[in-house]
Amino acid sequence: MDRRNKEKSNDESEAAQSWCVGRRGHAYGVSVDGRHFDIAFEEALATVGERGYSHFAMQFKIMATSSDPTHCEEVDVRSVEDFYEVRDGGGVCGNVNVRVFFGMDMERRTIITLGTIKKQNNGPTPQGTKITMRRRFRCYRNGDYGFLS
Repeated sequence: MDRRNKEKSNDESEAAQSWCVGRRGHAYGVSVDGRHFDIAFEEALATVGERGYSHFAMQFKIMATSSDPTHCEEVDVRSVEDFYEVRDGGGVCGNVNVRVFFGMDMERRTIITLGTIKKQNNGPTPQGTKITMRRRFRCYRNGDYGFLS
């Protein structure tokens, strides 16, 4: 990778993470970076890489500007139990179906990212994934991971 592309990649990664710390004029804050939820951040990077992470970060930024992030017209969001998933495939993700799970902290007006998976089929969300995301969301609500201010 030449220096110009490396600088662009670093700029994209920093831009993707910088808005996630707080609201900065958005209707909702987004907790997606390592300072608030290391598990989800590392999982997202491992699943989709920096370029894919930047893509999903922009989708969450769009959702954060919406009056209701769970019903955003520009992003494919579906309900899964008491949390949600952003569905995406193709494009930056290649020929892979990717799901990013999140919950809503309405009191703090914050989107809480819970995790990322590569979906292997077109059926429902795997039960093991539901259990994991449910546990992570419960831990967040109990304060185990801290809260965005």
